[in-house]
Amino acid sequence: MATDEVTITVLPIPLVAFESDTMTICKTGLPGLRSSADDHAEKNTLCPNASVTLDAGVDYVSYLWSTGATSQTIEAFSEGYYVVTVTADNGCDGYGIVFVDEVYCSAIEISNSQDSLCEGGSLELTASAGFESYLWSTGTAAPLVTITETGVYTVEAA
Repeated sequence: MATDEVTITVLPIPLVAFESDTMTICKTGLPGLRSSADDHAEKNTLCPNASVTLDAGVDYVSYLWSTGATSQTIEAFSEGYYVVTVTADNGCDGYGIVFVDEVYCSAIEISNSQDSLCEGGSLELTASAGFESYLWSTGTAAPLVTITETGVYTVEAA
């Protein structure tokens, strides 16, 4: 009678853990409208023309995103589900899913103390509060800009 023995090792399936189940991109336009998302999910809100970085983690030897990308991280610019398939160094495959939610945030407003500017004078324009960064058409990166010429002035805030 002949016998043989084999040892089988069960390897763990890789688990991709995103920062949150739902990431949020905030866009201006229609205040109050919002796409559905997991109510329990932590929100990471970004504003106009923004993206959110999705990171599958460093513990894997290969990555394949539903976008076709093969890197550890991708930039998501629009709403939807993003899926990543990963391969661990043990050869096992796993996956992660994250939903990117697009919401509409409040628009920025410019206020000033007067509507006209006297020759040789100056005028301060103030952008509404609540944003982390500001960029005026003059190149100023602050919520307040001082102007000395007539013209059209714009501000972007995020």
